[in-house]
Parts: sequence; structure tokens; C-alpha cells
Amino acid sequence: MWRFGAVKALEANKYSMKLIATWSFEPFLSGNGFPWLKTEHFLTTVKRSIDLAAEHYSKPTIYTDSLGCEVFSQLTTNANYVNVYDGIFEEHSLDHRIWILPKLLTYKEQTEPYLHFDLDFLFLKKLDEKYLETGVLVHNLEYTDHPQMKEWYFFEDIRSQYILPEEYSNPNIDEIGIPNLGVLYLKDMAFNQEYVNAALGIIEDNKHLLNTAEKHLQVINIEQRLLGLLFDKYSITPNVLLPRKVGGMFDLDTTDHGEKFVHLCGPLKWDPLHLQLMVEPWITPEIVELANRLDAMKQIKS
Repeated sequence: MWRFGAVKALEANKYSMKLIATWSFEPFLSGNGFPWLKTEHFLTTVKRSIDLAAEHYSKPTIYTDSLGCEVFSQLTTNANYVNVYDGIFEEHSLDHRIWILPKLLTYKEQTEPYLHFDLDFLFLKKLDEKYLETGVLVHNLEYTDHPQMKEWYFFEDIRSQYILPEEYSNPNIDEIGIPNLGVLYLKDMAFNQEYVNAALGIIEDNKHLLNTAEKHLQVINIEQRLLGLLFDKYSITPNVLLPRKVGGMFDLDTTDHGEKFVHLCGPLKWDPLHLQLMVEPWITPEIVELANRLDAMKQIKS
């Protein structure tokens, strides 16, 4: 059985990795996932995210669909856009609410160490290579002993109804840190494949329940909680960008936040203060025009 080996601190050129991101417009157009206050905030953040990643690393590869290739290439040429996700939800007979599907398929596609970043994550500076020394990096670890996180990672329906792998039977499951995957660096591709295959297996085994659930689906219990459980199973301690226990979405360590990186996750997408500071100064008339076009498409779709 594969075991995660200790990774020694190596020279800088040993930390080679592929820089990647994922976006499917289907959940966005269907009104699923986290809504932004305005579409222009979303597009501006995507442009800044890609441009900053390219500035501090190299051109990232964005796995997306035909609309993503069209829209994002109008925003910036600082990425390689790959059209792979047209009709991906129909192909897998999944509701658009299962927005983790394209992201998991992007992970599965990788054959070399990678750094995946969400397009609401801003590399204000190049991350210190110390973060890569263990071969695993996540944004932070979240714990359900905080009321906000317990609500966020609501698990009882999944625990009682879904077919789940043995890792979910861990008696200490509520004490295990759940990785926030605003960024994910993985060096070991055997572990990557084990994780992705398990996650996709959960989706396949519970497709009917996922597609018919009436309330908001906490699919992060599949994408993020599973990864935390596998870390625990193999005694892996990931490096984190926020090096302390995070209780709620707004309870952020400000040492690096705002200086080296910003993750506009969750409620920050509609928080006027954060948007005023981190997004609105970069909005252009061209972005507003493109946002209006997407809003019109979203209205037709809904």
C-alpha cells in the first residue's frame, strides 16, 4: 500500500509544479455556488487572479468550457485555456449544484506535481517555498467545533443516508481539520489519484441522492472533508497558508492575509468593504460590458 514519504527541504528548482485552475460556467449560469455581489466583481477577480499567478509564477492552465475560453480570453491572455467541460454535468448525469465535479476531474487529469488555485484567490506575492517543503499545501484547516463551521459543513444527512468509504467512519471525524482548497499543492500523484478516485466514487454511488436533495448541498463534505480524512489516515500534516485554527469565514489571520495573498471566499464575495478594497479599483468599462452580457445569459438560463 502506498505511504506518504517525508519530503526533505530541497533546492528551489526542485519545487517544479504545474499551475492550474478550474472553472465551469454551468453552475454559475444556473445560480449555484456562491453568488458575487455583482458579476463585474467576479470577472475582475478572475482577471486579477490569473494575472497575478502569471506574474509570480508562469502562465497557468485553466480547465474550463467554451464559454470560459471565450470570456476569460477577453479578460486576459496570461493563461492557457483548455476547453474540456462543455456538457460535463449532462455527461455524468449530475445536477449543476454538484459544482465540485469539474474541479475533481481537473485534479484527476494531473500527472505531475501541481498547484491548483481557485479563481477567487489572489497571489499578491510569490509564496515562500517553505510552503512546499512537505509536498502538501492547503489554504487552511477548518474545524466544526466552531458553530459557523459546523453549519457550513453540515454533515448529518450525508452521514446517515449516503454510501461512504470507511474513512468517514473515523470516530474522531469532527475533530479532524477540513482543508480549505483555495489553493492545493500536491506532489505525490499516487495520493492524488487515491483521493480523486474516492471522491468521484462517492459522487457515483450517491448520484440519485445528490441530484434530488432539496436543500443546499454541502458537497464540500466530499471534496474537502474527504481530503482531510485521508490526511489523517496517512498521518500527513499539510502545510497551510493560515497557520492557526480558523473558526469562521471572517476570522482570518491578518499576518499574510492582505499582504501576500487574499482569498475572497464565501461571504467575502458580497462583503462591500472587501470588494471595495480588493476588487473595485480594477473594474474597467470592458469588464462591466462583459458582465452585463453574462447577466443577460444567466437570466435566460434561469
